[in-house]
Amino acid sequence: MPGTGKTFNPSLVLVKLFLLFIFAGTFLLMLPVSSAGEPPGFIDALFTATSAVCVTGLTVRETGTFFSPFGRWVILGLIQLGALGYMSLASIIVMLMRKGMSIKGRILVQQHISGSRSTKLSTFILRVVSFTLVIEAAGAVFLAWRMRNMCEDLSKAVYFGVFHSVSAFCNAGFDVFALAGGESLTPVRNDMPSVLIFSFLIISGGIGFIVLNDLYEYLKKRFTGRRHRFSLHTRIVARVTLILLVAGTVVYFFAERSNPETLGGMSLSLKWLNSFFMAVTPRTAGFNMVDTAALINFSIIFTIILMFIGASPGGTGGGIKTTTLAVLLGNIKSIIREEEDVSMFRRRITPATIRNSVAIFTLSISFVVLVTLLITATESFEISRILFEVTSAFGTVGLSTGITGELSGPGRILITLTMFFGRLGPVTVGAAILTGKKRVGYRYPEQEIAVG
Repeated sequence: MPGTGKTFNPSLVLVKLFLLFIFAGTFLLMLPVSSAGEPPGFIDALFTATSAVCVTGLTVRETGTFFSPFGRWVILGLIQLGALGYMSLASIIVMLMRKGMSIKGRILVQQHISGSRSTKLSTFILRVVSFTLVIEAAGAVFLAWRMRNMCEDLSKAVYFGVFHSVSAFCNAGFDVFALAGGESLTPVRNDMPSVLIFSFLIISGGIGFIVLNDLYEYLKKRFTGRRHRFSLHTRIVARVTLILLVAGTVVYFFAERSNPETLGGMSLSLKWLNSFFMAVTPRTAGFNMVDTAALINFSIIFTIILMFIGASPGGTGGGIKTTTLAVLLGNIKSIIREEEDVSMFRRRITPATIRNSVAIFTLSISFVVLVTLLITATESFEISRILFEVTSAFGTVGLSTGITGELSGPGRILITLTMFFGRLGPVTVGAAILTGKKRVGYRYPEQEIAVG
């Protein structure tokens, strides 16, 4: 703030706010009224609250049967806070405390949040909330309509619609199908409209509010007869997302089409439909319509890769993000071709963006490897299952091969930390830890070294 000599650090405030949400949620979930039976212990309540706030979906307690209606509403509220938190809270913090930040800093944060220097933060926040409520409400109506046959009454169908619409759009992966005798989304895997509705909600939340805002501007200008040029960010996200969805669908179809425990017993059309959903959910929804533990080893490794990539910036998912992958691949291509610049869609990528992408990838993969190594010291599961669990937690996905509930106390704590680190991102957490560090005001001489 002015006069204190300290620089306002949004990353530190975000970390503190997320910790506040998590511990408040932990306290609420430990109340007797939150459980159908005996309340969970501190570690289990902390794990569940972190999974909800970080929109992950990994659970050590069955959401639909272990928690009471009050507890399930607490979880749903934490999911909504976590999904909107990273974007909206960052914007609100800047607006409420902008006196503590330089004009240059405000412009950079505004551009990071809304994807444009011209969009006001207040306008963008309003749009974020509006997009969320409209899409979730529409999803709830359609899902309630499709689920009315599996529920005894309309009120339960509406409850199922609301809970799963919010969970899907927020890419959280929590479900309450256990109340209807099902497991995750397996009860609706043969219903094409339900699968497509869930897919639409997941993709809408995962592509990010920056893209949704750009689409809104396009539709608004198209309605008035004006032209709108999509931002470079939107074009990159759209291309990478489409490639991953198409490639993922094809890969899962051919890998699992003969597996009797996954797609083997389905008709051809249902095989393609469920293959498409299998390509959607690792980025980063966490719902499953087939038994993840029954996937062949090739599909397990492929899913780990998709979970690590994750969703897009400004969205409700985790991972290193689609744009980071695009910049990394663009950088590799430019090096191979011996080009001086990294360019996409006839636009040059800034060196700062390239450095950030390399840092995000390096820190992320290092963190996943480190946690995997630590968990191998506390658990006796196969290394592939541990790596799958850690990557799922880091990417805030929520898919599991079934070992979550069998983790020891130290293992659950490590996965909890991984969910938190993965949701906020390595750069945000690092910026929060290194707050107050002064920048060096000089540069050393350059010198080449051999690499590769």
